[in-house]
Amino acid sequence: MLHVLWVILKIILIILAVVLGLILLILLLVLFAPVRYKVAADIGDDISVTAKVRFLIVSVNVIFEKNEKKLDTFLRIVGIKIGLGNKEGEGHKEKKSKPKKEKKKKNKADEPVDVSDTDAANALNETEAENTLAEDKAIEVSNPIEAVDGEADIGEYDLWTDEDTLDEDEKKLSGRIKRFIEKAKRLSEEVGELSDKSEDEIKETLYQKLEKKVNQLKDKKEDIEKKVNRFKKFWDMKCTVRTREYLGKYLISILKHIAPKKIKGHIRYGFDEPCTTGQVTGYLSLLPFVYQKGFSLEPDFREKVIEGNVVLKGRIILGYIARIVLKRYIWQTIKMARKI
Repeated sequence: MLHVLWVILKIILIILAVVLGLILLILLLVLFAPVRYKVAADIGDDISVTAKVRFLIVSVNVIFEKNEKKLDTFLRIVGIKIGLGNKEGEGHKEKKSKPKKEKKKKNKADEPVDVSDTDAANALNETEAENTLAEDKAIEVSNPIEAVDGEADIGEYDLWTDEDTLDEDEKKLSGRIKRFIEKAKRLSEEVGELSDKSEDEIKETLYQKLEKKVNQLKDKKEDIEKKVNRFKKFWDMKCTVRTREYLGKYLISILKHIAPKKIKGHIRYGFDEPCTTGQVTGYLSLLPFVYQKGFSLEPDFREKVIEGNVVLKGRIILGYIARIVLKRYIWQTIKMARKI
């Protein structure tokens, strides 16, 4: 009996040891496995940026293309791709829709018409013109944004941003005139009410309105003064002072740790005036990453241009950040800051 109990206890202890070992392993991996990131950018006629953040078997990828107005985000887990979002701009829709319309018009124009009678031919041409006009109007009604060119007058559509609150009648010129008349009537009624009153009553109403405004300003001023006093007390607290000193000491080391370790690429740049290009080159020469192997800057003093490609690589160890951030007085400071 005791032997069976000992075997069961032994199995339970082994299972607990394995579970604790797995938890410890996962904790160590989370704290000390590096979070690697890579950013690649191509600058020229088209700007495209590719960003990748990888941690253990998981990676997040973001692809952005300016001219195509495309933003693609996806997740990879052990090589399996999972889409998070894919946004394409209006440029694709316009490119796809225009050729279709042209094809329709070409097909209609290329259709042979074998009619001997001139009157019948004219009648057919008139009906075709009416059909094309009807189709164009239907397209404009179904999609008013795509039907309007970039330089054309958009008209009533873009003038009204509050479409949900205004009816179609109110968006027209008659609706605007009607609303203007209603406002004028209200203003005249208020003026008429004041004219019916005596001078003492008018002064009293104006004084009441002025007093109400002054009281509101006083209340706002008191609220601001209370917040300022609370912030001063918070700023002078012991935990806040220690947090400021501590973060001031380690802030530079945190930035160095997060900064990219490798920078490769080539950039050619120039501005309107050569003196501006020279000043920017002087400022950039003070930065340490300019002198990394595989990276070069080429100033152009003749024309205004910016083009090139850059690749940034770096890593972040969460254990290093946690060692700096996980301090008792830092969390006390955050707790007190929420009460301001």
